[in-house]
Amino acid sequence: MNKEINTSHSLFKNLNEHEGIMLCGYEWGDSKEDQKEREQNIAQSIDHSAECTFSDKHKRYGGKARTWPYDKRIKKWFNIFGHPLDEENPKDFDKCIIQTNWCDTQNNHIDGDIYCKLRDKRQVNNFIYHIKIFNPKIIIFLGSAMIQVLQDENIKKSFMEIVGKEIDPLKLEKNQEFDGKKFNIGFQKFETCTVISLPHPSGTRVPDSYIAHFVKPIYEILKDYRQQKGI
Repeated sequence: MNKEINTSHSLFKNLNEHEGIMLCGYEWGDSKEDQKEREQNIAQSIDHSAECTFSDKHKRYGGKARTWPYDKRIKKWFNIFGHPLDEENPKDFDKCIIQTNWCDTQNNHIDGDIYCKLRDKRQVNNFIYHIKIFNPKIIIFLGSAMIQVLQDENIKKSFMEIVGKEIDPLKLEKNQEFDGKKFNIGFQKFETCTVISLPHPSGTRVPDSYIAHFVKPIYEILKDYRQQKGI
């Protein structure tokens, strides 16, 4: 690896290091509280030597990691999908998860036009680099803009050079029975990779009941993956 990889946890051979499940957000969050702690030099120490998965980051980052809304919501969604993560004693399924971001930046909110930022050459290269390094079998986009930008001709071409040709084109679905704002849930399949697009997990705009409407297809995708991996 000739470039620093954009992850926050350990890599596990034959699990998340290659053909794993990639959680891909926009960029790393950096709350105003975190910024204030750094300024006051009271930020919690990080034990970079501690082995951890996405699900038990508290072993590296301390108890505060248990409170991070973004991570907590993702864990809750995995539970809703029928494939719960283990925060105390991670199993092989937990170790198959690789968390990264499309962008290599860190902010407490997205600056400017998110579509413009995702299409920036540096950020596209960052995303493609991580696909090339990890060659994930499943990508779960956590934010609806990424699946749209992936359809750009040149970006999609670079992506398919790694994951193979498109088998099933992008399908965006909404829960039409839901009484409230309806969010797109996306599915797209390539020769060696299935892509799922979910809304951004932070905040309360997306009710868990809305996400639960899509349990069946996501459960089956994860189930097939686990059967192929023997986990």
